[in-house]
Amino acid sequence: MYYIKKVIFIIVLVISTSGLYGYFNRDYISSSSIGIGNCGVVNDNSVIELLNNPALPLLNTKIGFESLYFIRPVSDEGYYNIVGSLNFRVNDAFMVFGGTYQEILTEVLTTGKYFFGFNYALLPDLYLGYRIDMIILQPSGYTEDSGDSLLINYNGFSGGIGVYYYAFDYLKVGVSYNGINLKDSSKYIVRVFNFGIDFQLTPGVNMYFQVKGKEDVSNSIGYKSSLNFGIDKELNRYIKIRAGLPGDGFSLGLSVDYSFIKADYSIKFGLETGNEHFIGLRILY
Repeated sequence: MYYIKKVIFIIVLVISTSGLYGYFNRDYISSSSIGIGNCGVVNDNSVIELLNNPALPLLNTKIGFESLYFIRPVSDEGYYNIVGSLNFRVNDAFMVFGGTYQEILTEVLTTGKYFFGFNYALLPDLYLGYRIDMIILQPSGYTEDSGDSLLINYNGFSGGIGVYYYAFDYLKVGVSYNGINLKDSSKYIVRVFNFGIDFQLTPGVNMYFQVKGKEDVSNSIGYKSSLNFGIDKELNRYIKIRAGLPGDGFSLGLSVDYSFIKADYSIKFGLETGNEHFIGLRILY
């Protein structure tokens, strides 16, 4: 009966958040999530994944740092992300303060944001979270006196809400709904919905499932949805391999996790634009 009440409670929470907006995540995703087919909603202890699921608690972590480098050799496209956070726990509440920096190399564009997140353990295994960001977007090297009309320092705000649930020690469920509002925009112009499940098949082997919907009214993309699958396996206490179907190709990944440092490499195949490579580094204290 105790677990039945939990399941009923999370269903109510999911329904109650279905009308909220949240955060546009263009490329803020961890390399390990890419390796399992972009199924990143329910990954534990990832600083970048805080930007996907506001309810994700960084358990027993006070300082987090994560970076991601992306390159598409065919078109010489690339970018890199750096995300840092400070995490505090007060009884059943978690608070996180952080910032991001992203440089998109081929577009000579720099983006960043400051974010604050708060999540609360409604039950021992059930978390409800909220996050708000201040967004900064401008060309690299831009100054107010440069007369650069390509892009004039757009600022904006975004927010997200999510639910994260640990069930029966082998099942995790995450739901989030996010959106962005740029300066001089009267409404949220991008909305992203995520629903993800992490299921332990056997000890050391996990399967991932994610449904993602995205509506972008800023550039006439409209609404797009994707269905993603992934699986990973622990070879030993330090090394994990991954494979996934991100909806637009096939992905593989390998990570080495030692003490407070984790290094990760993932590759996506079968894309019309060519293969994509991702290198990640994570440090948690």
